[in-house]
Order: sequence, then structure tokens, then C-alpha cells
Amino acid sequence: PELVETQTLALETKRHDKLLRRPLICGSDAGLWQYSSTADIILLDCSAIFTSVNLSQAADRLRYQRRHMRAGKPAWSYVQTQPSLALAAQMQAVDATMRNRPVVDAEQIRLSAFFAIASGCRGLCFKSRARLDLNDPVSRARAQAIQRVNLELDIIRPWLAASTSYEQVATNDPRLHATVLSTEQAALLMVLQATEQEQLVLQPAVESTVALALPTDNPEAQPYRLTPTGLRTLAREQDQVEIDRLQRVTLVVATKDPHVVHYVSHRISQNADAILRLRARLLDDKLQRTLTVANVASGIELNRQSGHLVSAKSQLARLTRAIETRDLRAAGEFASRADAALTHYHHAVWQESVLPFTSPSASPG
Repeated sequence: PELVETQTLALETKRHDKLLRRPLICGSDAGLWQYSSTADIILLDCSAIFTSVNLSQAADRLRYQRRHMRAGKPAWSYVQTQPSLALAAQMQAVDATMRNRPVVDAEQIRLSAFFAIASGCRGLCFKSRARLDLNDPVSRARAQAIQRVNLELDIIRPWLAASTSYEQVATNDPRLHATVLSTEQAALLMVLQATEQEQLVLQPAVESTVALALPTDNPEAQPYRLTPTGLRTLAREQDQVEIDRLQRVTLVVATKDPHVVHYVSHRISQNADAILRLRARLLDDKLQRTLTVANVASGIELNRQSGHLVSAKSQLARLTRAIETRDLRAAGEFASRADAALTHYHHAVWQESVLPFTSPSASPG
């Protein structure tokens, strides 16, 4: 019945919209073959934050759903920016006076967005139950996290809009998930780093080195790594590229077209200052939330980890000075160090908190 009603509504909508011919978007998690013949875009939802499903599993679910749609039909994906209503209700029931409610970390939002893109979705819908222009710290941080993701995606927009293929690349590290998005002019290699429980709490990125196959029809294509301040040329050995100091999101463009190189370099240059300023604000917000936790948390392990808070404060101060003096290369390095220090401390708090339980999901919090 829902399918028939939707088809009738779609026909009626198109009949009244002959002039503008705006695309019809339909959200569904079942009957995707039928719905994708009715709507122009299918909106999928595989929200994983604070669930038992990790981010890579959620991306696999998106790929599975896309395979059950009609060929060539574009899919968009929701990106979670708040805890689910069910979790919020559960926390309210546990302690109605709780001051520190669960917050989706800015990096979790960012990773979720890139995993959705890597699964083949061509558009994102940031899910929110509250206005983003509210003047409270949590709303500001959510708005800034979304703004940062949009600025980063703006740099690789041609591949999101016009890629002709999505190909997963095998890795020997279960933490790494690599995908190639290809166009006629260039290939974009996305390497995402996530652990089994990244949807619950972030873990520090392991800055390892990996050699990956670079599928491209052009053996003369030169690989370039996208950094916060520009492109860095990478060495290529036959059809492999070696990438060092992997981050949570590592992007590599392979092309021999100078116009592609110029476009990407120009977009990075245009967005670098804004991205770093947003990252500085998000890290400062994360530090303030971490200090609030540190004031009430206790434990031998946390005392050992307190040096990370000192380091985070120091790196954030250096980050602010580097941005003010326009030393963006140094600012990117200080931001990574501050993020790593805060993530180390968060993970230590979380590990000590879940020790008494058989699994993280055994605790209502």
C-alpha cells in the first residue's frame, strides 16, 4: 500500500511541477528497486553512532542497499549529528539530572560522511532534530563540524558529482578502508581509518605507512596527497603508491591533467584558512568538554593520562598562534597533535569506564 501511495503522490507532484521539474527524493530502507523507479534520488539511512554497528559495517550496508536499487539511480545518505532519540530517552530515564549528555564528536560526523561517500552515495543529508543556529556550545559545535565537512567535500566535488566508478582497494590492515572514485581525468583514492568501536569512542589514528594499488587506466598518472595546505607529490612504483603518516581521512589524487592539479590546489588554498579555524574551534570545544569530564572522573589510569591534557592545551595555544601568523602548515601539525592528545585521554576514560562490563552495550550509559 505504501508503494502504491508513493507512486500516486510522485505522479501527482510531477504533474504540478512540469515547469521546474525538481527532482523527487524518497527515503526508504526496503523495496528499493520499486522506489528507485519512482523517485529521482533515494535517501538511505545507516546511522551507526552509539550503536553496535561500526562505521565500516554501516558503509557496507549502504553498498548493499545501493545494489538493490536500479542501475544509475543516485543515492544520498543521512549523516548523524546527534545521539538517537532512543538513546536520549534511555539516558533521561537513567538520570534525569545528568548534565553531560552524549555528544557526537566532530570527527565521528566527519568519518561518517566520508564513509557514506566511499560507499557510493553522491549526496549527504545531515540529520538534526534541533536548529543549528542556536547559541549553545553543542549546537555551535555541530554547525561547525558540518561546515568543516562541507568545505573538505568542496575540494573533491568533481569526483562526488561525476565519478564513473567506485572501486574498493584491498588492504592488509583491517583498520584501513580504501576506495577509488574515478573520472575520465583523474582518480581519487580515499583511505579511511576506523576501528571496531569508533562509533562509540574515537581512538587515536595510527600514523603508519601503507602501499596501495592505484587503479587507473593511465600509467602516467602522478599521485598527489591532499594536505591541509596543498598538494604533496607522492612516489609511484608501477601501479602502487606509498602513503606515509596516515590520518583518519587520507585523500590522494592521481592524474596527468594539469587542470585537475590546478583546480584541487586552488580549492585547497581557498578553503585552508577556514578549515583550520573551524578545526581550532572544534578542538577547543572538545578540550572544554574533556576538562569537565576530567574534573569528575577518577582512576589510576586517568592520572597516568593527565599529561595528554597538558599537551592538548599547549598544542591548541600553538595552533592559535600559527593561524594568526598565517603559518598554516604548522597549524595543521599542531591541530593533529592536539586532536591526538585529546583522543588519547577520551579513550582512556572510556576504557576505564567500561571495564566492569562484559561489553560496552551492557552499560546503559
